[in-house]
Amino acid sequence: MKQKLFLLAAMLLTAGAVKATTTTINAAGLVFNPASVTITLGDTVKFVYVSGMDHTTTSKTIPSGAAAWDAPLTASSTTFVYVPTVAGTYAYVCKPHESLGMVGTFTVNVPVGISDKEIVSTLFNIYPNPAKNVLQVTQKGMAKPAAASVMDVNGRQLLQSAITNGNMRLDVSTLVAGMYFLNISQDGKHYISKFTIAR
Repeated sequence: MKQKLFLLAAMLLTAGAVKATTTTINAAGLVFNPASVTITLGDTVKFVYVSGMDHTTTSKTIPSGAAAWDAPLTASSTTFVYVPTVAGTYAYVCKPHESLGMVGTFTVNVPVGISDKEIVSTLFNIYPNPAKNVLQVTQKGMAKPAAASVMDVNGRQLLQSAITNGNMRLDVSTLVAGMYFLNISQDGKHYISKFTIAR
């Protein structure tokens, strides 16, 4: 009984670690504030309209393999959330006010313990990809408690589950066709993998 309670507590603690840090960048007047930030892969960037004229947040120069974006920041569309899936420096602008200096950057670092995105495949099997109704995750090597969450390209968490005994079977039948991100949290580290849903 004590062992079961310990395992349950470990899974709950690990599940709590899935929620990554959110960094807010405000669009106020003719500036992004802060104009430059550094985050960790797995974190979220949230752009917020505060004041001034209508703005955009639009990717300008981004790492290879990263998803581009172009979103309004206005009084009626006040937020845009972006979850980077590739480490590197992301430059963005407000299209109407770029010439006035409304530009910014954020740098995405790889967390300690993750050498590159390929480490996901050395630790976990994630299949099938593309998936239809079920996404399987199998841990390679010794099974350790872990938690997984599925996020869409806007950074919204859609599903969450624990990986128990080194395995997880996640029902993705309610997701529409498209690209998603699987964020696996284990031992305080985050591992992100892209996958697609095909219908």
